[in-house]
Amino acid sequence: MGWQDRQYARGASYDDGWSTPSIGGGLRAWWRGSAVAKLIVINAAIYFLCAMTDSPRRGGGVSPIYDWGVLDYSRSVQGLQVWRLVTALFLHAGFWHVAMNMFGLWMFGTAVEQRLGSRATLTVYLVSGLLGNVLYLVLCGVGYFGPSFLLGASGCVLAMMGAAAVMFPHMRVSVFYGLFPMPIRVLALIFGAMYFLNAWQRGPNAGGDVCHLVGLLAGAGWVWRRTSDARGFRDSVRQVFHRAPAARPSVTVIVEPSFRPSEYERDQAELDALLGKVKAGGLSALSAAERGRLQEISERMRGDYSRR
Repeated sequence: MGWQDRQYARGASYDDGWSTPSIGGGLRAWWRGSAVAKLIVINAAIYFLCAMTDSPRRGGGVSPIYDWGVLDYSRSVQGLQVWRLVTALFLHAGFWHVAMNMFGLWMFGTAVEQRLGSRATLTVYLVSGLLGNVLYLVLCGVGYFGPSFLLGASGCVLAMMGAAAVMFPHMRVSVFYGLFPMPIRVLALIFGAMYFLNAWQRGPNAGGDVCHLVGLLAGAGWVWRRTSDARGFRDSVRQVFHRAPAARPSVTVIVEPSFRPSEYERDQAELDALLGKVKAGGLSALSAAERGRLQEISERMRGDYSRR
C-alpha cells in the first residue's frame, strides 16, 4: 500500500481505536523515542557496512561480519558461540532482503509501537526472533534440517505482523503492489499456513519459514496474553470461518413489569360478583358505587389486560 494510505500519513483513526500522528514531524520526531526507527537505522547501517567489506575490490570474499555473525548449528551449539542467536537477527543476504524486511517493520511495527510503547515493541521484536533461532537450532540438532545457516530479521518483522493482527484485526493492507486488499487478520492466517506447510515439507528456505512462523505466533501470543485486544481478534477470526446462521422463525413473548396476575385475578373475582348481582336482580340491584366499579373493571379488562 502507498504511504498516503497508511494511518500515520493521514493522521486519522481506525474504527478500533488506533490513532497515529501525522507524518511530517521530521526525522528528529520520528527518531525520538521510537524503537522501530532505531531498529531500521541499525539494520540498514549493518547491511551497508557488510556490503562495503565484501566488495569485489577487496577480493570478492564474504564479509567477515557475516562469517562472525550468521547462525549455524556447528559453531553456535558445538562451538558455543551463542552470540550468533542475536547477531543473525541484524544480518541480511542482500539489498532486497533488508529493504523488504525494513518496509514490513515500518508498516507493522509503527502501529504496534504506538499501541504498546517502545520498550514492549523492542521486547517482542527481540524475543520473537530469538525464539525462532532457538527452535531452528533444536531442529538442526535432531536432524530435521541438514547443514545450513540462517540470517535475517524476518521472524522479528513477522512478530510485528502477528501483534498488529491481534490489536487491529480489521486494518486492511494491500499486497502485490496494491492488489488484493484484505484485513490483516486474513493475511496473517494465510502467511502462517504457507510457512507451516513449507517447513513441514522441508521446502526451500524451510529453516527461515520456521523462524517466520515462530515470530508470527510469538507476536500474536504476546499481545493475546498481555492486552485486552484478544477478544476483538477472536471475533474477527470467527467471522472468517463461520457464516451467520440462517434466520429462523421465532415467537417473542413480552411480559411487562407492570403486569401482576394477582391484580387481574382480584378484578376478575370482583367482576364475577357484580355480574352475579346483575343476573339476579338487574342493574337496579347495584348501587351507584357498584355500577361505577363495574364500568371501571370492564374498561380495564377490555383495554389494559387485552394488550398484555
